[in-house]
Amino acid sequence: MCFMSRRKNGQLKRGLQSASTASESTSPLPKKAKTPADSAFRQIAPKPSTAAAPKTSTAKQLSSVTEKPTANDKRILPKFLQPDLKPNEGVEVLARFGFHAKAKDQTIPNLTWHEKDKLETEMMKGVSPFAEAVMRIPEVKKCVQKLILKDIDEQCQQLCVKTRGQPSVLRASKEVVLNSFSWMKILNEMKERSPDVLEFLVTIAAPTLKEDGRQVPPICEAYAMLMNIRCRELSLVQKINTIVLGRGGATKKV
Repeated sequence: MCFMSRRKNGQLKRGLQSASTASESTSPLPKKAKTPADSAFRQIAPKPSTAAAPKTSTAKQLSSVTEKPTANDKRILPKFLQPDLKPNEGVEVLARFGFHAKAKDQTIPNLTWHEKDKLETEMMKGVSPFAEAVMRIPEVKKCVQKLILKDIDEQCQQLCVKTRGQPSVLRASKEVVLNSFSWMKILNEMKERSPDVLEFLVTIAAPTLKEDGRQVPPICEAYAMLMNIRCRELSLVQKINTIVLGRGGATKKV
């Protein structure tokens, strides 16, 4: 009995000690006396925010909510590659220019008596003043442009023949391309068979001629590209570009 009572007394003492230790640990710390510096800091210090912290998303969650691009989504292509024309806008512009557009206009312009007298006066001064006077009259200028464009159209059409007449040098096989290609052949063809086209291209591309001949290949290539659009079989320069790309190791078509 004595042994059991001693054991219970020991357990009771240990329980009281643990309870007192817990109460000491949970008891508040003694407050620190406030100073004028603490009050001043509390006035200027930012108040703690009560807003909830933003939730962070994992990469898996972000990928699951990402929208897949559709066919009408402009983000598929970079901005500089997006077409800035409506479907028929470019065609409408081209339809108003060129010989075939002017050929549809069958109106016959009439000159006033004042315009006729002015042309007669300029004709007496010489050919150049008379031509300038003609081109200053809008109706007559349109007629002159129509005749020039008609000549250009006929010159280009004669270059597209395959069997009848003389084919263009741009119509050639790959064997001929490798053996006898020359920019001068293309330039001479323009000079002899389409001089009006050459006049326009030189006026656009070479207002000041370079003595080293660096302007010849670009002018010939521009002529070849335009004729290839008119007739797909005139593809000499395109075949040259294909050979150059193949020899250079190009493997991707763009």
